[in-house]
Amino acid sequence: MNKNHLILLTVLLLINSIALSQEGHFYLSHYEINELYADNKIKSIAFDNNSSVLLASRKGVAIFNGTSWNRVQNIPSNVLTVKSDSTSQIIYTGLKNEFGYIFTDTLGIYKYVQLKQSEGITDVFSQIIVTEEEVFFYSNKSIFIVNKKDLSNIKKLKNEAGVEYSGILIRKNNIYINVKNKGVCKLEDNSLILHKDGKKFKNTKILFYTTFNNVNTLIGTNDNKLYLFNGKIFKQFSSKTEVRNFLKENILWNGLDFSKEYFVLSTLTGGCVIIDKIYGKIKYNINYITGLPDDEIYAITIDKNNSLWIAHEYGLSSCDLNLNIKNYSSYPGIYGNINDVIIKEKSIYAASNNGVYILKEITNLKEKEIIVKEKAKYGYMFVPKMTYITQSLGYKFVPVINLTDKCKQLYEFEGKVLAISDFGLYEITDSLAQPLVKDIYINSLWAEKDTSVLYAASLKGIQLLSYTVDSVNNESTWGKTKLFENLAQSAYSIVQDNNGNIIFGTDGKAFFARKNSLLAYAQPVEIKFPKKVNEALNVQLLNGEVVFIQSAGIFIYNSKTNSADYKSKKDFALRNFRFIKSNTNTWVYEDNFWISVDSSQNIKNKKYLNLFNKIRKLYIDKDANTWLINGKKELIKILADTTNRNEYDFNVHISKVSDKLDSLYVFDNPVFEYKRNALKIELSAPFRLNPEETQYRFKVKGLPNYEKWSNWSKNPVIELSFIPPGSYTLIVGAKNILGQLSNDQILSFTILKPFWQTKTFYYIVGGGTLILLLLLFYLSRLRLKRKNKILEKKIRERTIELQEEKDKTEELLLNILPKETAEELKLNNKVVPRNYDIVTVLFTDFKGFTMVAEKLTPTELVNEIDYCFKEFDKIISKYRIEKIKTIGDAYMCAAGLPKEYKMNAGEAVKAAIDIRNFMLEYKERCEKENKTGFEIRIGLHSGKVVAGVVGIKKYAYDIWGDTVNIAARMESSGEPGKINISGYTYKLIKNKFNCTYRGKIEAKNKGEIDMYFVDSEK
Repeated sequence: MNKNHLILLTVLLLINSIALSQEGHFYLSHYEINELYADNKIKSIAFDNNSSVLLASRKGVAIFNGTSWNRVQNIPSNVLTVKSDSTSQIIYTGLKNEFGYIFTDTLGIYKYVQLKQSEGITDVFSQIIVTEEEVFFYSNKSIFIVNKKDLSNIKKLKNEAGVEYSGILIRKNNIYINVKNKGVCKLEDNSLILHKDGKKFKNTKILFYTTFNNVNTLIGTNDNKLYLFNGKIFKQFSSKTEVRNFLKENILWNGLDFSKEYFVLSTLTGGCVIIDKIYGKIKYNINYITGLPDDEIYAITIDKNNSLWIAHEYGLSSCDLNLNIKNYSSYPGIYGNINDVIIKEKSIYAASNNGVYILKEITNLKEKEIIVKEKAKYGYMFVPKMTYITQSLGYKFVPVINLTDKCKQLYEFEGKVLAISDFGLYEITDSLAQPLVKDIYINSLWAEKDTSVLYAASLKGIQLLSYTVDSVNNESTWGKTKLFENLAQSAYSIVQDNNGNIIFGTDGKAFFARKNSLLAYAQPVEIKFPKKVNEALNVQLLNGEVVFIQSAGIFIYNSKTNSADYKSKKDFALRNFRFIKSNTNTWVYEDNFWISVDSSQNIKNKKYLNLFNKIRKLYIDKDANTWLINGKKELIKILADTTNRNEYDFNVHISKVSDKLDSLYVFDNPVFEYKRNALKIELSAPFRLNPEETQYRFKVKGLPNYEKWSNWSKNPVIELSFIPPGSYTLIVGAKNILGQLSNDQILSFTILKPFWQTKTFYYIVGGGTLILLLLLFYLSRLRLKRKNKILEKKIRERTIELQEEKDKTEELLLNILPKETAEELKLNNKVVPRNYDIVTVLFTDFKGFTMVAEKLTPTELVNEIDYCFKEFDKIISKYRIEKIKTIGDAYMCAAGLPKEYKMNAGEAVKAAIDIRNFMLEYKERCEKENKTGFEIRIGLHSGKVVAGVVGIKKYAYDIWGDTVNIAARMESSGEPGKINISGYTYKLIKNKFNCTYRGKIEAKNKGEIDMYFVDSEK
């Protein structure tokens, strides 16, 4: 190889390096793991048919469907591995001492079923291999084979005592098992036969295997080596220099077939690498430097969209190499927040708070021996020679020399890159910055056409910047001149119209300055606005028309009236108006997209802009790629290439159906009772890019007000309340952040009629009505009978009541009048006075009543008298004696009336004896109780009386005649405790009673009368 060949090789390597430097790094998405469902050390990742991710960890198996987290029920903790099966709906799981599978039941609940539990042996089922017909559960002590069609059909490979496995691989239906201290063996007729090239693995553990191509299988071992196995020999792949060096520095852990061109390796120390299969070159590094949160990788897998998923200590990360997004912030070297970017001749310049940086490849010259073909004396000969080649060490941002101030804007002017810093304007050539104008704070620039003049809007007004070229010394010098000396305001933006006139914006104001001649302008005139502006005015030239872009909207400048007015609302929204200024263009946010004010600049693949919040800068390079700086101060490039895949495998799923009581229902035509007609349907639409921004919509056929699509919403839960009876069809759809629509998912369901709307109810009602009518007829008759009985009863009861009232009245009347007298009074309403020939009148009186009354309270006195008189009433009732009345302490009664009988005197004396005896006992009891008691005098006389009722109110039965008076004298003439009778009464009773004659005793107003004391009855 001659010198020209070496130069050409070096140029090609440099061109390749420049091209690679333009690619940037892939875009990574990061996800935090809900610690309630999984720990931070994920051991395995799998996806089910609904694209939900399943994570195996010490807490079991967690599920994330893009909207919510869940856990597999009844699965033991410390799950080692999960493996999906594309041909079925189940996920196989390996644990310590057991293995099984996970399925989703008809209610959408993930459940675990154990297939086999080890007996007496500690098995760690760390690897699962799924083939078309069988599933292999591998541990270092045993291997079980499960028939996929009949999961109960489980076979165990024969294992000799003490034999330990150290890896397994299946290639073209042939099973190879690495046996410790023996090597790779092929399974034949349930026996392990050592492979002829398998001894090299006898002290090595096979970590993984994966498809490499149609011929070879890629194998990774625990001694950090890679092999290709074609069924006959194991050829080391990691002898490739770049791969070998990488594996020497890291700990190999896992590997996957990524595509036809690449495979991926994961390590415990160096992140992941994607390796070219043909050349053995590392195509991509996915590690901490390129944006991965951590370099210790626990698990990797690939989803349906060929996105790589990576589990690490800080959660999950995913990347899609086909995504038309590149991240440049992951390149090292930039310090401070990125403020602007510009592409000049394939070089990337980034402005930050600490200056300007340029992305460069870091290379090193390496000496290498090559074979050169040289002409010899006879023909040609090949001669070894030493030469130098350029070795790439990677890419980094290198600071531009002489510029360490904050740089807020980059500007391309006449083939040069200009940087606007806080302290002036700089020109950048390759990696060197030269100050053009110092000590000036520039807000924006405007280049005048066809001249070497720049207009700068600065804090000191409008500055004119110009440069002159010394053709002899090939040097240029810059100068600055202030325009409009009388302008004391800060200027923020400036343009020239088609006539060269200057329009610039300040704080809340804008000015117009007419151009008089080259670089000469009239004094600026203020432009009128329809209302007061409270912000710095941003002026732009849009298709030759001067516009002012503010948060209130867009204003159009009218040069004839020197005023500005709103642009049509149809063209630009005026509410929540957002815009960003980038170089000489402005971008407006409308209808969820950024639109260029300059119609010549369009964003290709603009759907990717939705991935980034708070975009601060937008820039379109000459290749139509879109560069942006987002809210995280990251530098991102969206490729203009639209040939890459634009659609993803993106589907919406119904994950749960429940009623208002949170009871779950099957997904296949669920039926709801009428009382549970408020439904809740939970949706999921897994998508790796910003899943929280996925939106949902729905409609319900047959349900009024819901038959049209609902508005898009981020809420994945549909709630339908009080659905009337009937059959309905729910249709749901989803839209991911890239605007891609999912398939429509359909759920047919039925709300049963309430019982009162069913035929059974109508039959029951009809029969019940007939029965009710018959019952009513029967009851009416029964009620009539009952009413009559009740009436009769009431009549009887009323009669009884009247009788009782009558009896009470009669009793009351009898208490007042004798029975015969009362009957006469009731009959005639009057009583005729009546004469009686022989009536014995009895009087009693208490001796010394006044003295006793003085010793007692009124209540005590009345109680004592009442007590005695009640006993008197009882006594005279026994002897047919009629009580006449009481007067104070006197008691009067008469025997022989109203019904006459001749022997009444004896009856009266018997009553007097009983009264005397009662009072003697009463007196004795009072003395024992130290109480004052009464002593009684009793007097009787017999003779004629007249009896009758006097008055018309408060009837009183009374007797009159001299007999009454004499009886009163007998009482007053008697002695305490004695019964004093007259001589006439004595004659009537002397044969039946023992009496003592007292002699003739003077009676008041009656003279002397014979008196006797009654002693006792004979």
